[in-house]
Amino acid sequence: MITVDQIREKLRAVASKRLDLDRFDEWLSQQSWDMHQDSTEEAQKLVGKVELVLSDFDNGELNIEEVCLKFRGLAAIFEALSADASASPDNQMAVSQFEWKAASGKQPAAGFSYTPLLQS
Repeated sequence: MITVDQIREKLRAVASKRLDLDRFDEWLSQQSWDMHQDSTEEAQKLVGKVELVLSDFDNGELNIEEVCLKFRGLAAIFEALSADASASPDNQMAVSQFEWKAASGKQPAAGFSYTPLLQS
């Protein structure tokens, strides 16, 4: 079983360069194996988002600084979600907007369609 708190802790460690990205990737692979059997939906979604960032890094689409920025954003977002597990759709929308800005460093384009991180 892997928890959102454990993942967030590791994301922050990588972002602050206290944990090597390769070691984090190895830890995540071991801890998330069969997570669909015993981990929360939020943990599964967070791992999915982290794996997308790692894939972009592996493909050369992101450098390590961009990975750290995205990891900081994901840790903050999922902390906010954990603090208010019963977030209303409006709160989910605000978190999604924050995710975009934190992960990209840019404001989303006008008319951008947001997908809530958690479904009610």
